[in-house]
Amino acid sequence: MGNKVIILLVITLFFSCSKEEIDIPEVDSRNISRTPGKSYIARMGVKDGDIYVVWNDDMNTGYYTELFFRKREGGVWDSIEVVDSPEWGVEDNPVVMDSRGNLHLVYCTGKGRIYYREYSGGRWSERVLLSDTLAVALQPCIGIDGDDNIYVMWSYGYNSTGEGGAKLRVKRGGEWEDVIKHQNIEFTNPNMYVSSNGEIHVVYECGGTNHITYLHSSDGGNTWDEVVSFPNERPDGYYYYDWIPAVIEVEEYVYVFWTRSIAGVGIVGMYYSVKPPGGEFGDTTRVEMEMENPNVATLGKYGGYLYLAWRESDGPQTEVYLSKRQVPDGKWYEPVNVSKTETNSYAGEIEVEGGIVYLLWIEVLNNDEYDVYFEELKY
Repeated sequence: MGNKVIILLVITLFFSCSKEEIDIPEVDSRNISRTPGKSYIARMGVKDGDIYVVWNDDMNTGYYTELFFRKREGGVWDSIEVVDSPEWGVEDNPVVMDSRGNLHLVYCTGKGRIYYREYSGGRWSERVLLSDTLAVALQPCIGIDGDDNIYVMWSYGYNSTGEGGAKLRVKRGGEWEDVIKHQNIEFTNPNMYVSSNGEIHVVYECGGTNHITYLHSSDGGNTWDEVVSFPNERPDGYYYYDWIPAVIEVEEYVYVFWTRSIAGVGIVGMYYSVKPPGGEFGDTTRVEMEMENPNVATLGKYGGYLYLAWRESDGPQTEVYLSKRQVPDGKWYEPVNVSKTETNSYAGEIEVEGGIVYLLWIEVLNNDEYDVYFEELKY
């Protein structure tokens, strides 16, 4: 793909569609998409109680996905907009919110290109191509520091020179810096958290070895420490399959969570490791809660507490659960079933502001219809 000349026809559509126009019955007031198709990979930004949500949706095509957007300002949900309809669709769409209430979005298209847009003052900026055309770019992640600098990292496939691994671009003072390349690494399902001082924390699955890897830079990506790999050897000499990691820093403690499975057996628990201030990561620990089949950790923080949301099997279906613990040594609170639906719920995003937890997830209503659900609760 990298050796071809690709002409991109960029058609940016902005239109509204109310639930009356979509003509889907309102079965749950928490359903904020209600489109006659599949809505998934939903992301969220929160500022002063206002909610900004983006997700992938195939409502208009039934074939490739478009990027949808909806906001709630002053407690009222606005109509749905289409942010972009790129050729071959959208594959991922992480966001961050800055201190001024602007939403920063990065997304990957099916053509293997990484784009960036900002939502500010009620309008979307023009999209900016962050990746190049020499190799396929995939799986972007995004972070923001205390000065509102934006960090975007993604994996890129091996090109004709044998180069592959990860790249980072940083937006400082409104301008994007040159690409910073990292050593050749297998960069799958990454998750990023940037500390207020610009420290970068990235976790990802290491392909081929089935373990979780942590990547750290203390200076905004100019230099990188040696990677940390969390051990996954089983007592019988075989290996666990560790996947879908998440990372966050709370009170200068860095937490990494992931789901652990055994091939042919299934999920055996949710695990984590902690790096204290100035220290190194400790032992791998199973989350100290009653969790039958937990999956996909989503992390948040507020007031010295670490918040954890996840998807949990509850009989024949899955539900979204929530818990929290005080950092560093508090006990986990009793888990709360947030979704409580009769269909499968897949955990999405969590944000915590002013003691209010905002949760976003995907509800699988049937094989042809997935919708985005939203809930807020004091917890």
